[in-house]
Amino acid sequence: MLSQTSLQIAKIRPVPLPKYASLVLASMERAIAYRKSTLLNLAANAVWITALYYFWSAILSEYTIIDGYDWTKMQTYVVVSYGVNALFSLQFELQMFRAIRNGEIALDLIRPYDYQTSHLAKATGAALVDGVFVGATIASVGVFIMDIYLPAPGTAAVFLVSIVLGFLIKFLISYITGLFCFWTVSSMGLVRTRIAVTNLLSGALIPIEFFPSGLQSIAEFSPFPAAVYTPVSIYLGNLAGGDLWTAIGVQVIWVIALWYVARLLWKPAVRVLVVQGG
Repeated sequence: MLSQTSLQIAKIRPVPLPKYASLVLASMERAIAYRKSTLLNLAANAVWITALYYFWSAILSEYTIIDGYDWTKMQTYVVVSYGVNALFSLQFELQMFRAIRNGEIALDLIRPYDYQTSHLAKATGAALVDGVFVGATIASVGVFIMDIYLPAPGTAAVFLVSIVLGFLIKFLISYITGLFCFWTVSSMGLVRTRIAVTNLLSGALIPIEFFPSGLQSIAEFSPFPAAVYTPVSIYLGNLAGGDLWTAIGVQVIWVIALWYVARLLWKPAVRVLVVQGG
């Protein structure tokens, strides 16, 4: 009788999720629970859309087309680049920095999972929730306010693949920046520098084609355009054929390279860790 009851209990007991899947789910629940913070981040990013909208509206009212960008294409660039750039939450980045500075990282180090992979899982969970809000925002803005166009079905599929790769690149850039926090007293300088460099060189603020030649060369030899500019260029149809698959290949190479760099930095970073307190 006891064994039968135990069997019945086992049948109704939920099957535990794999450890990293559970971290993704927990991060999603946290983002939903703190949705006001999520919405505030989106609202702050929306300020950039508004500013860039009127900025480019003023410029393209004088010049009908600049380097292949007319007003409709520029509107699409502004909205889509905002969406791609907003998938990685600044709040997640700050949480990592705080954990390093206040010693909470000591608990992460004794947990039975890989530190880097666990942070990727958490970032993915937050991005999935942010993606719903971002998608709704882009759809609303694109339909009711701006005149943006949709990509072809085949292009849309490659665009989604490129978004995933771009998200991984941006996560790894942020994660590597976070590792340097082990050697500093304050992380805010690192955060602000990372945000400024990423937003500029990724093409989140202005298309790479508009850069001066020297800055354009620097951007093209960095991982930043692969995070935002490449997915947006695919959406706009600027990349096709061999150029399209070359761009995807470059994104894959950057993901592998940055993942390896993060692994190399992890051990020396942990060696300098000093946690004070009981």
